[in-house]
Amino acid sequence: MTREDKIRQIAINWGLASTPALGPLTTTTTTGTFNIPVQAQEKENSMYSNACATVVNAGRTMEQDQRQYLSDRLFDVTQDKVIELRKKFGLYDERPETPEDIVERIKSDKFVIPERDNNVCFYNAWEQIQWRDPAIKRDAEGYRKALEALDKSKTPVRDAIRLKSIEEGLKAIQDFEAATL
Repeated sequence: MTREDKIRQIAINWGLASTPALGPLTTTTTTGTFNIPVQAQEKENSMYSNACATVVNAGRTMEQDQRQYLSDRLFDVTQDKVIELRKKFGLYDERPETPEDIVERIKSDKFVIPERDNNVCFYNAWEQIQWRDPAIKRDAEGYRKALEALDKSKTPVRDAIRLKSIEEGLKAIQDFEAATL
């Protein structure tokens, strides 16, 4: 087996080139002193690069990229709403970042020291402090119900992203983002 054949086999094993069954490879990409052959595709397709070679993503269309963007955006918006819910139901532990923040929180009584739970192990005493406003009572059951409602309200948005036009999917996300919990 020649050096080029070995490199080609490594590229195939790592998914960096097409298999021999797909036919001859038409383009080579140079990485260092090695030439690793990869199948050529049209220029308008997205290209992803790694340390070994440049691989052309042949199966993605613009519409697929847009729908993937909308799905990613829905995920980001959902995560923001989950953080809002955790704050609303007293489950968000917004820790102070500086010593001055710690002093300010302690002076303004914006912390909670929970009842001791012998089943939970902490490495130091600071880990036991919950840095949240004690005026907001913890409501795990209310949070769970709110998460279920959030998931139900997300389903039509997910459907719009998958089944309707890109513009309708974007509108559905914007409406979901603007909705209050």
